[in-house]
Amino acid sequence: MTVEGKPFEDFIDARNHAEVIDFLYDVVGDQKAISVGLIKEINALLLFGITYTPARTPDGRMVDKKVGSG
Repeated sequence: MTVEGKPFEDFIDARNHAEVIDFLYDVVGDQKAISVGLIKEINALLLFGITYTPARTPDGRMVDKKVGSG
């Protein structure tokens, strides 16, 4: 929990999204081409510090899925 009483995961998500927005301003300003590498870099920024994410199994159960590359 953070000082404001919010889950720490919410803080991490907000921080990561803010980083991605700043990064995208640089991408647009530098006129970088969209590539697989760029998409992977954005994904890595969004997932920084995240180890598990909620997921639903084929039978509908909610589980924590380990976050990994690929």
